[in-house]
Amino acid sequence: MKVYVAGLLLLSIGWASAEPPALFRKGAHVRAGGIVGQEQQDGDDEGPAQAADPAGREIIELADGTLLHGALEQIDTVHGQILWRRDDASEPIAFSTADVSRLVIEERGTPKSGRATVKLAGGNWFTGAMVEMRDGIAKFEIAGGLPISVNRARIEWIYFSDGPSAVDCYDGPTSGAGWATGASWTFHNGALRASSPNVVSHKFDALPDKVDYEVELDQGMVEPAFKLVLHSRTAEVSQESSGSVELLFMGNSLQMVAAIDKAMQVQQTPMPDDDFNYHGAYDALAAETSSKARPFHVRLLEDRPAGRLIIYMNGRRAADWPIGKAKVGANRGAIGVQPLGWSSGAEQVLPIVRVTPWDGQAPLEATPLDDPDDRMSDEVLRRDGAIERAPIRAVDATSLVLDRDQRSEFARADLALLRFRRPSDPSEEIPPAARVHLAPKGEVDVDSITFKDGKFVLQTGFAGEFAVGPDSIRSIDLALPKAAGDATEGKDELVFRNGDRLRGTLLVAGDSRKLRWRIAKSGSTADFDTGRIAGVLLGETVAPGEEGAVAGDGVGAATVIRFRNGDLLEGSAVRLDGTHLTVETAITGPLEIPRADVRTIYFPDNGKRRIYDPASNPAECEGPQVTAAQAANPRPGLKKRKRTEPWRYFNGAFTLGGTGPRNGALHLGQTFAAMPNEMEFDFDASSPKAPVMLAAQLFMGEQAAGYFLQIAPTSLYIYDMQPRQRMGRVAQQQFEFPPKLRNSDRERHFRLFVNRYSGKLTIYIDGALIGHFNAKMNAPARKLEGHTIQLTPQPGSACTFLNIWIGPWNGQLPGSPLASGESRLDSVLLANGDCSSGVVRAIGERAVSLDCELGEVEFPVPRAAVVEFGNAAALHPLRAATHCRLRFAGLGSLTARKYEIRDDSIMLDSELAGSLKLPLTSLRELVFESAAPDSPADSPQAPPVPPAKEESVPIPKKPRVIVY
Repeated sequence: MKVYVAGLLLLSIGWASAEPPALFRKGAHVRAGGIVGQEQQDGDDEGPAQAADPAGREIIELADGTLLHGALEQIDTVHGQILWRRDDASEPIAFSTADVSRLVIEERGTPKSGRATVKLAGGNWFTGAMVEMRDGIAKFEIAGGLPISVNRARIEWIYFSDGPSAVDCYDGPTSGAGWATGASWTFHNGALRASSPNVVSHKFDALPDKVDYEVELDQGMVEPAFKLVLHSRTAEVSQESSGSVELLFMGNSLQMVAAIDKAMQVQQTPMPDDDFNYHGAYDALAAETSSKARPFHVRLLEDRPAGRLIIYMNGRRAADWPIGKAKVGANRGAIGVQPLGWSSGAEQVLPIVRVTPWDGQAPLEATPLDDPDDRMSDEVLRRDGAIERAPIRAVDATSLVLDRDQRSEFARADLALLRFRRPSDPSEEIPPAARVHLAPKGEVDVDSITFKDGKFVLQTGFAGEFAVGPDSIRSIDLALPKAAGDATEGKDELVFRNGDRLRGTLLVAGDSRKLRWRIAKSGSTADFDTGRIAGVLLGETVAPGEEGAVAGDGVGAATVIRFRNGDLLEGSAVRLDGTHLTVETAITGPLEIPRADVRTIYFPDNGKRRIYDPASNPAECEGPQVTAAQAANPRPGLKKRKRTEPWRYFNGAFTLGGTGPRNGALHLGQTFAAMPNEMEFDFDASSPKAPVMLAAQLFMGEQAAGYFLQIAPTSLYIYDMQPRQRMGRVAQQQFEFPPKLRNSDRERHFRLFVNRYSGKLTIYIDGALIGHFNAKMNAPARKLEGHTIQLTPQPGSACTFLNIWIGPWNGQLPGSPLASGESRLDSVLLANGDCSSGVVRAIGERAVSLDCELGEVEFPVPRAAVVEFGNAAALHPLRAATHCRLRFAGLGSLTARKYEIRDDSIMLDSELAGSLKLPLTSLRELVFESAAPDSPADSPQAPPVPPAKEESVPIPKKPRVIVY
């Protein structure tokens, strides 16, 4: 199956005027789904200052993708050990270097850069000042003055910048460092790879005036369909900026959109007739993919001051077009790649990206096998464009001498580029132990690296051993582990309040505020202060039986009880007398709970839950949407892909980091057991830096199109996604927000009420009625038959969705007598939509007894949907400052006033159920103290309110009525 995309514009409607988010903050390193972004470059908007993390300014990224702040205590790649210090840990944490993928070093100051960029063999390069070259040895000063000596046989070229500092170059990918992307892109097996068409981009602070770009993309399909962008102002390629160049390769045509003389211009030409028949090394790569599909190779030669771009595709010269000019020394910006087409049976592969100086020579053809360094002699490019070809004898501070029949000498200030002939017998490279990213610029492979006495000691193949200070290193990429290791290791995940996570095994925890943790793989243990810990995600859980099992003819195991303190239980054999509710759960056994603590009882629909809580199965929401037909008929031979959605879950909250465009949709209700016809959908959304902006697709299905909502800071749009426009119906509508909803708010509370039969949708935001979306008068009903809801934040923005709740609705909107928080009456909602209010006297095995205006009425339990208790009874607040909320495997949660975890069990004193002892495998999450996110008072996990005065509500005595 092939899919083509023409711009991916769906989520951009109405957002064009919004201020784009800042992707990087100065001095901060961010992670995006396996790719780590580089620092923000000078000249970008820095935004508000970022507070230092209390655990430490440095970051260790483990091979499993988790991050941990702290400070490097020790590294020794020879012995394979790293010691990591955190203020909240009792002692330094030991890691094996095989379990660590990256270290980000604290920025203590940036050393000055010289004007020379030195490219070594492989992907190694650095910047500095060239001192001299004599007798085959070149001497440089790097990192603000550190002298090193390099054998000239290892140097490919040296570029002398005409600007204030050295230029960037790139020859890779060698890792994910420096790339900003959606989480679908990861680096493995020597290339950047993705399973969906997200943007991936790399930003450059300074580029040569003449640049040679080389990009190869394998899309696993015959027709190329992708976009290249040069000189974007930020690494988010979708944002246009002055001087940007956008190239679209679509099937058989090439199109360029560029700003020339302050006006956007479009150039277009047919693709060269190319059968994709590569030769040499590319034949082997093509044979591994398919008989037709080939990697597509693009080479761009750019003269930025002259405003010229020459384009080669698969070695053929395709175009020579004008582009916007830039001043000498002012070339910079990002290069980005975005696939616009992809095959569902193959991944996107980006194995080659090179950015190097160009000597100004433009061949008629430039195949992928053209090697600019495969030459008979050294080359010297002068600033006037002239090229001298002869062996370079010596370079000093003032001049360069060529080895010719007649001595040739040139002033050092007139030199732009030196290219060195490769030796005929290059030395074998030893696989590096790490790749070091230098400050201010550069990447070098090292055979070993140690840290002692405040210095990093690097052992390299090109300059031997030398020591540098921490201010000379930005980050260190370590070799990934060769084997996955024991699958049972690291079954639990420790979640810190700052967002860090650490895999391992929970050993001991309790009211002493100390938690003992065994680190995954290393086996070392450490004690942590729970005051700095949000909680624990437990990996080894056992759900209590199959969902939807019914016990007897009465209330089944899918009955859900919602309590006033935010706790939730799923149980069976629910009984209610005048003062207490009795419920039996598969985890806790029989419990007796004061009626005053009960908020709502949701009865099952033929043994299936009527409510949907995504926290009961987070993985179901985070993964790609899979329809029932796809699940029943999987494609043969198609490998199961690892989930690429970048969501991180904890305590009912789903968080998406914002470091670039990404496909981070949150899918709700993929397996709705029972969706009521009248339902309420509540959720909160927050964004750390920008106003909340999101899209929502409601009631989608395999054969059903629902509604599409687009929410901006000041308004929202609603679209009916039914394929055919229906006469008499409203296809789309815009609602402006009332003035009291500030457009700068970074937190929003949404309540959506819908009648799925009529299609009427009512929306409240932050308690304010926004509007109704419905068919026109006398129009046929709009049935919403789909069972899936999808939430999507604005591309590139960090966002958190939390307090998500989907359940039956009694048809009363907020502010009406039956829905108002001031109502003191109970209510019973029947499965047919009828609702009665009064006082619930009892709930038995077969009937619910309600005192109402008709007298005492009994409703059969199979006909009852929801019992909502009024607030006349006392509301119990949390009775202790120190507590822990337990989330069960499956659906359910309890708040503990005291707890102790030891020997695979937890002993707790529950607010609702008293003293309990439960197996640790029955729990999925431990949420410590006040780690639960703040939520509005009417949200499903609302914080407790002060107790209300208990009052009796007089009900006139009426005859007893039995409803069948």
